[in-house]
Amino acid sequence: MLARFGPFRVTAFGTGELQLGSPKRCSYRVAQAEDGSCYLACSLRNMSEFPFGILPDRMRLSLVGTCRDGAVSVSPCDGRVLNSTAILQHPVRVTVVFGIRHFTIEPKHAVASKARRKRFVITNVQIDGKTPLAVNVVWHGQAVSATLAELDGQSGPARGRRSTRDAHPAATLSIPSEAEEPEGLADALCSILSIAQGQKVQWIAAQELDEANELLRDESLNRAVGRSASMPIIDPMWLETQAFVQGVFTRFVSIAEQWDMSRIIGAFCDARRDDDFLESRGVKLAVVLEMLKAQYLTNRDPLRGRMLPDDQFDAMRERLTHAVDQVGKNSGLNNRVRRVLRAKVGEFNRRPFRWVLRGLCDELGLAIPDCERDKIATIRNNLVHEGRFSTGALEDRRKENLPAYLLLLSFLDRALLRLLRYEGPFYDWRELDADDRKAHIDEDGTVAKTHF
Repeated sequence: MLARFGPFRVTAFGTGELQLGSPKRCSYRVAQAEDGSCYLACSLRNMSEFPFGILPDRMRLSLVGTCRDGAVSVSPCDGRVLNSTAILQHPVRVTVVFGIRHFTIEPKHAVASKARRKRFVITNVQIDGKTPLAVNVVWHGQAVSATLAELDGQSGPARGRRSTRDAHPAATLSIPSEAEEPEGLADALCSILSIAQGQKVQWIAAQELDEANELLRDESLNRAVGRSASMPIIDPMWLETQAFVQGVFTRFVSIAEQWDMSRIIGAFCDARRDDDFLESRGVKLAVVLEMLKAQYLTNRDPLRGRMLPDDQFDAMRERLTHAVDQVGKNSGLNNRVRRVLRAKVGEFNRRPFRWVLRGLCDELGLAIPDCERDKIATIRNNLVHEGRFSTGALEDRRKENLPAYLLLLSFLDRALLRLLRYEGPFYDWRELDADDRKAHIDEDGTVAKTHF
């Protein structure tokens, strides 16, 4: 029953005790798919509390079992029933597949050994693969050297991707066990790699290893990610990746919470995936722009996007409302229309998007010409209000759609790079030609074409 959810990164099977309302002995199989999804398949007898083997959509469960190589445990979680088959002769036997949050495998030899490092299995990262890459950062005031290396059988950019570009394990990230909060460090590094690669890079398993590099514990987590994209921002060659990660790490950690980077990066990577309708991807980019705008207004603008302080505007509101109503009367508008106009008086105090966009660019240190900023604002307005990149004739729109998408995409790329105070080489996706795409962003956000 599990086969259709594969291929799998790891799997184990055996017998154990399943807590499902009441304890039940069962044969089971646990598995983690290559995209990070976790599954538990059980064969159960004496399911008298579920007539005819009919199970609810979600069930609270946990499992402790043995397998050939050691022990398996599934911590208490709400398992989602994905598939079930009932054999109705007495006693009723049910085979069911649950979607679970995580499970742990501990080999038999693990009891007597001590963990020396933590290794995270990472999906959706494109790597050179010739040598492991050392990433040296300061984490919680402590110098830490993490090592990013290819996963066996996934070497090289071409071989590391599948023709369908489905998410799959591509690399490991090793962190010394004495480092504080290694999971948090792995999250931060994956977030930075996600920006560099323009796709969601995620760790899906945490392993503990001893001095002899023997596996002591393998914890699989349901952190499923979508298909990989094909539009990196930073050249995936090791030297470029290493310089980028080490160069922006301290800045990223300092602003991650303030700018809600986890949410912004997730939306940003989703908008770059090329397996969606172009206008849908454009709307997603507009959402990322709105997220950046909202965080900028929250963090830096005391008026939160308003023209005047609330008390100053409220002192004017009654007169403005009266004036709008009077103009409507003089123009012969009926009461229903005038009521709608009166309700919109509060919008007079809202700063125009173009003003906010200029302030955001100034805050990020992103120098772009006024004409380009106006074009970005127009594209955003068209996407938000009409679901299209432009409002011209159909034939013109077809020609303008891709350049408009790439312009908005490139703006967000540059905005995130400057948010991280990055200066250096990057790919400017406004250019369709690969050679012209190579560029350099300076400390004031200006872009110069180069070859690197």
